Amino acid sequence: MVSTPAPRPVDLSDPIYTIETVAALLHVSIDTARQYSYRADFPAARELGARLLWDREELLAWFRALPRRTAADRRRAAAPEAPAPAVADGTLARPYRRRGSATRAA
Repeated sequence: MVSTPAPRPVDLSDPIYTIETVAALLHVSIDTARQYSYRADFPAARELGARLLWDREELLAWFRALPRRTAADRRRAAAPEAPAPAVADGTLARPYRRRGSATRAA
């Protein structure tokens, strides 16, 4: 059985964040935080030896710039796709084709 380590407390007043702190701050796994760090819009890290470090203010500015999603946005994203639109004469825009009804060249 694999156990998940207990989350470390995050000191939000710390001006420098490690990847572990970034993950805890964003409430995601370390792997997900690492994936975020590859995004073009994510703040660039600074190298100190083998460690990557992020500036607190840059991370918070990036987070604040993310678009807000309302409950209505989430419902629209989860709604099933609408059926094909009907043409003016009442037929479907894409005609129905039965399987195997394609004409074969002899």
